[in-house]
Amino acid sequence: VRGIASEQQSAGATASSSSSSSPSSSSSSSSSSSSNYAGEVRFTSFDTSAGAYEPATKEHPSKNVPKPTKPSDISDKSAAGFYAAIGYTTAAMQYAMETLDFSLVADAFPPEYKDVLESKFNQLKQQTTSSKSWFGGPKFKATLKSPEPTMNGTSATWEGTISFSLGESETETSDPLYRGTYTEGRWWVIYGSSSGSSGSGSSQEFSL
Repeated sequence: VRGIASEQQSAGATASSSSSSSPSSSSSSSSSSSSNYAGEVRFTSFDTSAGAYEPATKEHPSKNVPKPTKPSDISDKSAAGFYAAIGYTTAAMQYAMETLDFSLVADAFPPEYKDVLESKFNQLKQQTTSSKSWFGGPKFKATLKSPEPTMNGTSATWEGTISFSLGESETETSDPLYRGTYTEGRWWVIYGSSSGSSGSGSSQEFSL
């Protein structure tokens, strides 16, 4: 995972549940300004029409992985919309790691990062397919440290954590500052260093 990310600081998603476009007690639409979003980001917007999920084996990668779909509230210029974008971005990263399908990551992250991400994922795909070492049950989990983000017009920030695990062993955890930008009618999210973060990278945004 670090191999995909020397430009940033650790990304996340979960194809089973972690990331939603709403806080713990609401669904994927609007929420009031007093909503408490602190805790694990939940995401429940998936396309499961491909059929029954089959985990990875020595012969093949996972099949029929639930595919994250872009939540409608990612277009809301609000805390709920920013939350939805964090969930979608996280879920897209997990889907990419399990399927080696880069398309959702290209849609989830800002367009200016597409080339570097595509390069990193192509390297990972070549390494994985040539060695037939599939990722078995990768899970990204995003967690938010405060009830609401800091909003400033078309920009927003939210302190949190991101963890990546394979099976039962957690391999990586970092404390990014989620940075959101509202443009082209939706929120875009990147992962940056928070002030006081112990990460080894610069305060440069983004890390996978």
